[in-house]
Amino acid sequence: MIELAPFFNTYRMVQQYTEEMYMPRFECAQDMSQPNFDKGIEFAAWRENLNRVWHEIEILQVDVDSQDVEIGSKTDITAKVKLGSLKPDDVRVQLYYGMLDTMGKITDGQAVDMDLSDDHGDGVYTYKTTYTYTTTGNVGFSVRIVPQHKYIYTPFLP
Repeated sequence: MIELAPFFNTYRMVQQYTEEMYMPRFECAQDMSQPNFDKGIEFAAWRENLNRVWHEIEILQVDVDSQDVEIGSKTDITAKVKLGSLKPDDVRVQLYYGMLDTMGKITDGQAVDMDLSDDHGDGVYTYKTTYTYTTTGNVGFSVRIVPQHKYIYTPFLP
């Protein structure tokens, strides 16, 4: 490393990690603890409820507007989902997309939040988004639902 990067130091890396990871979590902890840990207690109750009712979630239907596409063309994608006793504010419904490998699996996938478009009642909602084709090849789509709360750092809860 001395020969390849004689001026190497970890200052930038530590500073970036502090700014992107430690400080936001510190501020979150500070917020949750004021005035008497009320927000922290509320968040813990929200997480407990989420764990209790997550099994109620279902992706009922996914519709892709068109199959024949060219680079630059747009496709509307609609998902009808059942959130059960959860509210739309508790989750993010996302379109997960990417190129397909030879096994039909999405590689280098990216996610984009879908927009709530209809409330059908009984915990059933329709979400929509538009995808723009930017490359050739086989593109795959999937819809996923992840939890959403201002105190969640990552939607992929343990």
